[in-house]
Amino acid sequence: MKNGFLCMIMAILTMNCQQEPCQMGDNNYSISLIRKFIPESTYKESNCIVFKNREGEILKFKLSFDEFKIADLDGNSFNKEVYTLRDPNNTNYHLSITAQPELHEKIIYERLYVELLTTINQGLTPSIIIYQDGESWFNTKEKNLDLLGKTFHDVYISEITKEDVVACNKLYYTHNEGIVGFTDDKGALWVFHDIK
Repeated sequence: MKNGFLCMIMAILTMNCQQEPCQMGDNNYSISLIRKFIPESTYKESNCIVFKNREGEILKFKLSFDEFKIADLDGNSFNKEVYTLRDPNNTNYHLSITAQPELHEKIIYERLYVELLTTINQGLTPSIIIYQDGESWFNTKEKNLDLLGKTFHDVYISEITKEDVVACNKLYYTHNEGIVGFTDDKGALWVFHDIK
């Protein structure tokens, strides 16, 4: 249902832009407000994020950071920042945090997209969208959440609840620690343990 709702919103936005094109031109938009929801200093100083499962096994994700400049048809450019977490031994999924400004009806909005991108689940991926005011219209947020005996605060949650989707279907994020939990391609829950 959420995917259908998102498609409907995108169609409406597309129709609006076709009726009244945004003619701002030659502006460069960067990320500023959304930064407070990214553990930026921790992520930029690290190259490995460690997760632990119920059995105490360790999973080390390589962390990379990329910056992109994207231009629209009106000559505006947008700075986009992407943190990617990859398990070097598994190509079935990876974790991504993307911060970017977006222009809609001559107003700039900043959004943070947190995703568990996977090759399974027929294209369904758990994703969290956080707006510049900290709200998330499509996700739940728990004040305190226990994941495998570890308590996290102000946790954004995305979960695919389709009966036939049992792996790569849960994602947990906080603005202090970043991605704090997810389920892998076998359905096992992995919880944030350490940064190296």
